Amino acid sequence: MGGVCCKSEPIDFEGEVNLFHFVLLRSVGKGAFGKVRVVQHKQTRDLYALKYINKAKCVKMKAVANIIQERRLLEEASCD
Repeated sequence: MGGVCCKSEPIDFEGEVNLFHFVLLRSVGKGAFGKVRVVQHKQTRDLYALKYINKAKCVKMKAVANIIQERRLLEEASCD
């Protein structure tokens, strides 16, 4: 018997990325404002670390500037 083949769509590496593109895997860390989990891209199966934060808690504790600075540092340090 032949295998079933499904038509895959090409991956757009320049397009919008959102949480629905990933499978949430194990938790690897927890901080004052959020958590870090390992996620897997559904099409490429590449693994990434995803940090998500509680925005309301950041605003309440007046830490928004710290979060923005951390994001900028992580963007600069990304390994492509």
